[in-house]
Amino acid sequence: MKKILSLILLVVALGFAAETAKAPSAVTINPSKEQLAKAKPLNNTICPVSKEKIGDMGKAVPVIYKGQIINLCCNGCPADFAKDPEKYMKLVQEELAKSKAATAPTTMPEKMSGMDNMPGMDHSKK
Repeated sequence: MKKILSLILLVVALGFAAETAKAPSAVTINPSKEQLAKAKPLNNTICPVSKEKIGDMGKAVPVIYKGQIINLCCNGCPADFAKDPEKYMKLVQEELAKSKAATAPTTMPEKMSGMDNMPGMDHSKK
């Protein structure tokens, strides 16, 4: 009986030790001004947790993950973000990619198809 009890205590102790030995979360909730100054702002405009527009629920709530500032919509979102930051970072990256694509400059083709022979349209190089 003593051996079984000792074994159970050992297993519990090892489990507790393994849990406390885990690296702390890379998410900084309530970052200081100094931490914010050192981090890179991503300037996301949509909260990856709630999908709400940043600012609709008050001032943005910043968190830092891997040296980057992510804006969240309210004080309820940082805890959820910290549970699975990679999931939410994918959403932030998707938003930023869409935003970048939407604001990318477009160029006009030198010769527009079908307009080369229109009167008053001189496309020749000078």
